[in-house]
Amino acid sequence: MLQQREQSGQLVAIFEEASGFRRNISEALLNMGHQVELIDSWEEAELFVAERSDEIDVGILASRLPGAPVGELLEVVQDELGSLFPSFRSMSVRRPTTIEALALRRRGGCGFLERTSSVKEIAFRVDAQLRGFTPSTYVAAPRVQLNLPMTFNNSENVESEGPGQWDYGLLRNMSRTGLLVTTSSSPQLGDELQIRLSLSEEIAQVNCRGRVVRVEPSPLARSREVGVVFEQLSMKQERSFSEFIMNRLSTEL
Repeated sequence: MLQQREQSGQLVAIFEEASGFRRNISEALLNMGHQVELIDSWEEAELFVAERSDEIDVGILASRLPGAPVGELLEVVQDELGSLFPSFRSMSVRRPTTIEALALRRRGGCGFLERTSSVKEIAFRVDAQLRGFTPSTYVAAPRVQLNLPMTFNNSENVESEGPGQWDYGLLRNMSRTGLLVTTSSSPQLGDELQIRLSLSEEIAQVNCRGRVVRVEPSPLARSREVGVVFEQLSMKQERSFSEFIMNRLSTEL
């Protein structure tokens, strides 16, 4: 069993042989501040679960593990080891069948992680579970409706601080990967923008970059709706956006 460097966050146990998927997901979760334990075989799984089952906040299980009894690994871990920690089931290139989804639900599983999805999306889905948000309710990058003022500037003029150098808009909705703004200015597809906005007392001032990916007429007179995808966000900043959005969504349920 390979123990990753000590972190202060919650514990994720990944039951899978060494693979690129396991390495990438564990590194992403470590960067988010969680602890990660890697379990390579059934023998290690028996020892680990016996000693630390109560510490596991979330498990990620492959379909099989070397040396394990025959059967779906989630069922084997629960039946043979008597462990009921919340777990995701990792899939290969196909989507789960309805029968598989129902079986996972009956077992109390958190959901499926499709290995063809991006590492970031998978890591944020696990992170959402660790923070108490149900993955079946919250997709990887949920969007929240807002009505907040913001300013932006073409990145070519980012050093300009004069009052006429920044454009104004109204932030209409946002996910951790992008936003939609209504504005009377005229950004063009592909423009790189420097963005400034305030979301909450905890995120009082946001300074980030984005790229315009959509420009459409707005129902508001002499305005247009501009879709922007964030670029070059740090994992810390992206996670703070995610937490803000999920907390807002949870109050709306």
